[in-house]
Amino acid sequence: MSVSRAALRGIALTASVAAAILSLQATPAAAKPSGGSVVVVSEPGVVTVTKPDPAVRTKVAPAIADRAAPAGRVALAAYVGDNSAIHCQGGVPPCQFNIHKEFSRTITPGGGSSGQLRSKGTAFVDAYTCPGCGFRQADYYNTTSTSGWYGSSPFNANSVKHSDVWDIDYTAIGWEFSGTPAGTLNLGSGRLSYENSQSDTWYITHNVAHVKIGIRGWPGSINRVKYEAHGGFQFGSTYYTTDAYSSVALT
Repeated sequence: MSVSRAALRGIALTASVAAAILSLQATPAAAKPSGGSVVVVSEPGVVTVTKPDPAVRTKVAPAIADRAAPAGRVALAAYVGDNSAIHCQGGVPPCQFNIHKEFSRTITPGGGSSGQLRSKGTAFVDAYTCPGCGFRQADYYNTTSTSGWYGSSPFNANSVKHSDVWDIDYTAIGWEFSGTPAGTLNLGSGRLSYENSQSDTWYITHNVAHVKIGIRGWPGSINRVKYEAHGGFQFGSTYYTTDAYSSVALT
């Protein structure tokens, strides 16, 4: 049986269309966690960064709550770190606590209406010690933080920047760190910073699994554990910042 060239072309076109449809069906949609957000950075087991789904035109603050102890670790006390707080005493078992802080301010962007800017973050901290040797290591588990604009006009800022800072005060010949997301800045002297910027949005959220900061050499000890959440917001030619600081002394 002979088949005309036109018929062959029709069969080929049909197969091509079918293949394209299958390809579209097999292409996964952009990741959308619950709560109307989209993932902009994903480093499995290290960090997830999200921003609002631009299709959602209502504002619900991301849930940022004190973190539970990771598997195998139990918090010694229900304690929340704050500025200049003193909590941990040397000895065994290690010192464990939630450290967090929130800062907000009210602004009126040019041509817009009054609203709040907020930065907030929290982490579960495990500070390791041993008898007679002081605190040697601070582990920040499950850092969750956000910076956002909660006004209605304009709905979005021109850009939002959000950063976490993990920091220790210490007496030792050196320090080291691990677990940080790609792009983390080593600011020296026990201080690390991780930030992201997004345009035409109203918040950014970070979820960082585990950042470890320790000291090297003997003798030596960590004297204070600190955490910061910072936001930067551009509205036209005006730039605003939000800065939340928390500090816990280890004594």
